[in-house]
Amino acid sequence: MKSENYRYRIRRIVQASLFILTFSIILWEFTPYKTWFAGMILGITTGTLSSIHIAWKVHRVAEKAIHTEGKQRRANLGTFTRYSLAILATVVALQYPHLFSMPGVATGLLLPIFLAYVDAIYLNMKKI
Repeated sequence: MKSENYRYRIRRIVQASLFILTFSIILWEFTPYKTWFAGMILGITTGTLSSIHIAWKVHRVAEKAIHTEGKQRRANLGTFTRYSLAILATVVALQYPHLFSMPGVATGLLLPIFLAYVDAIYLNMKKI
């Protein structure tokens, strides 16, 4: 895995997430669906942090695998951290249901993952 390709893909996903986050903030301000868009904002923020974290951890594990050359090293992808972020967003939404909509949080949490899949499909189609 080339380091430039890794950084390029992460940057594209973060940029797309920030674009959708900005659009959600604008819609939160000017539509009557404030709780849904507030949940979406919370979910996108948490989901983007989670996506950045998993990409960083995968890159670190790959680098360790390349440089250890036969030495047994324990690989950790930070699953507990990502689950904790999702649980934190869920608890905040459940604690303040008058501010955050749970379906909005769920949609926002899944959006960066969906963007990563769409980006991967796009880049593979571009190569063909």
